[in-house]
Amino acid sequence: MVAPREVACCRRVGSAASAAPRYHARPRLRRALAGPAVSRELAREPRRWASSSASSKASSPPSPAPPLPPPSSSSIREDVDAYTAELLDWENVCSHVSIFTSTKLGRLRCYEMRLGANLEESLFLQAETRAVHCLEAELGKRIEFNGVDSSSVRSALKRTGNGGRLSPELLNSLLRLMRCMQQAQSLVRSTVQSQKGAAREGLVPLADMVDDLSTCRDLQKEISRRVDEDGNVRDSASKTLSKLRA
Repeated sequence: MVAPREVACCRRVGSAASAAPRYHARPRLRRALAGPAVSRELAREPRRWASSSASSKASSPPSPAPPLPPPSSSSIREDVDAYTAELLDWENVCSHVSIFTSTKLGRLRCYEMRLGANLEESLFLQAETRAVHCLEAELGKRIEFNGVDSSSVRSALKRTGNGGRLSPELLNSLLRLMRCMQQAQSLVRSTVQSQKGAAREGLVPLADMVDDLSTCRDLQKEISRRVDEDGNVRDSASKTLSKLRA
């Protein structure tokens, strides 16, 4: 026979075992056990939340978009310059002007020509162009830079800017450039002095341009005394060299 205590323990264990599935059941099983009324209420909850959130969004006014910043003057200037350059076919104009140059550096500078920043600058550039045309086309005088190696000149200036020394060839390239600048300065000045009236006034922009040229006459003399035209160092370059070659 089973003792009463053992029967009581078996009943408690059985009741706990029958209650366990309800306690650990999944949500779907809980809704099924709770009955159809409760299931419908639970199913309506997500719909109520969605409808309430949609109504709140509809009732609140949309936030206005931030205003766009006004265009800067530089961007407007760039757009106007681009449109004007395209209208004037500026690239072909620069290419045509480069045909009349006598040095490589001059040709490169022609492709870098820009339009005037304002009306005053544009009128000034036009006056310079008319002055050169007057000098060459009307008066038959031409500024020459033949024999100038602009690549060697650029290399010499870059090396001296870095504190380096120049070879006799580079010194000669600088010497030829300085001589051409001196000849251009003398030609323009003498031409302006020989003209009168409107012709002289038309050459004033060109005269102002050559006045800023630094011909470095003392430096020309020093280079000519030490290096000949073929790029050889002269005996008179220094007393020590003169004694060694004697």
